[in-house]
Amino acid sequence: MNGAWCLVSREYPPHSGGGIGTYAATFSELLARRGVPVVVVTAHADARADEHTNGVDIIRLPLQNDDRWAGPHASITTKEMQDLWHTLGPHSVFSRQVANLVPELLDRFGVGVIEGCDTGAPLWHLLGDRADPKWAADVRVITHVHSPSAWIERLNRRLEQSKTMHELQRMEREQTRGSDAVVTPSHGMEHWLAHRWGVRADVIRYPFELLPESPPGKGGVLFVGRLEFRKGIDTLLRAWPRVETDTRLRIVGADVVDYRTNQSVSEGLLSGLDRVELLGTLPPDRIAELQRDASVVVVPSPDDNFPFTCIEAMAAGRVVVAANAGGAAEMIEHGLSGLLFEPYDEQGLADTLTRSLDMGPDERAAMGQAARERIGSLCDPQCVLDERVEQVRKPPAPVITSPGDSSEHPLLLRQPLATTSAPREPLWRRAARRLLGG
Repeated sequence: MNGAWCLVSREYPPHSGGGIGTYAATFSELLARRGVPVVVVTAHADARADEHTNGVDIIRLPLQNDDRWAGPHASITTKEMQDLWHTLGPHSVFSRQVANLVPELLDRFGVGVIEGCDTGAPLWHLLGDRADPKWAADVRVITHVHSPSAWIERLNRRLEQSKTMHELQRMEREQTRGSDAVVTPSHGMEHWLAHRWGVRADVIRYPFELLPESPPGKGGVLFVGRLEFRKGIDTLLRAWPRVETDTRLRIVGADVVDYRTNQSVSEGLLSGLDRVELLGTLPPDRIAELQRDASVVVVPSPDDNFPFTCIEAMAAGRVVVAANAGGAAEMIEHGLSGLLFEPYDEQGLADTLTRSLDMGPDERAAMGQAARERIGSLCDPQCVLDERVEQVRKPPAPVITSPGDSSEHPLLLRQPLATTSAPREPLWRRAARRLLGG
């Protein structure tokens, strides 16, 4: 491939946030080790900072004024950026910043590939500016689909979505359909994209290096993830009293508010439960320590793309209990490299957890070893890198396969194609007018 690989992600260590940040850090460092020039564009709550770490150039753009996202950074003063923040939100400001950075990415780094996640649509403005002949033909734009907002909102049972959320979903869809290539780590998400957005995606797993072997832990059951419905936390906490064990359940992750009750999820579900330890948000090294100590890692999400919690636990040789859906069901061979239960089945989860905790040392060790071998095969870094490099080397194929199903996007208004050479109103301004009713 020609040129540097640019990864655009608001999530990046030390502010990794979750799986998207973990992927961005892992993939960028693996590319650098192979000798591919890599630049990461990310955001933070401080002035612009340029770094070079582990062979990766990092540009941190100023975005929010603090970690509470109360307003834009003090350096964001133009009317366009202020309007974007107050109408379409911070994600659109970051997207505009990325588009404005393209000339520097070309001149300073010789970028040939720009990859952005779907979540937050960080490449939406860039693709809107793509009529510029100075770079359009020389740069391959890739959307890596991790967690579309439309998919997240459905799994979180959020029925009353804001206009801003509808516009974000529209932007994510438009970015994905406007890309030169689309990649996603699971066949489940591949099928969702084909049906909902009419998009063809290449299925390439996340790269992941196996962790050092460690003996099976004795620290009970571990859950890692945001305390929200899409992570299956409600199924887990309702199942837990039925698990026949004296061991403890440790829960790691940020609590969230259920918009229907204005209660945190933990308040609504933890009342009266015994043997549960709520640990809140923890740094990655502490989470890794808890994983090594755990007897069982539970991943109860009713539909997750390719959860890093599952990857990391299997790579560490832990017994994993997961819902038979999404990427976890593609990773785990039931009864061999882990245990599966049907999504939302509280009794099924309780029975499966009881079975996992009743395992003897030899059976637990054998399942943990099978899990390591399975994830080592699926996520082998060199194989994944070969597939990703081949994806950008081969001639681009059409991404759009059908109009898709826009039923989840009731505010999506089809824009007629321009029939004259008159300049068109910027995409962001049209979206802002829809939100403001203008």
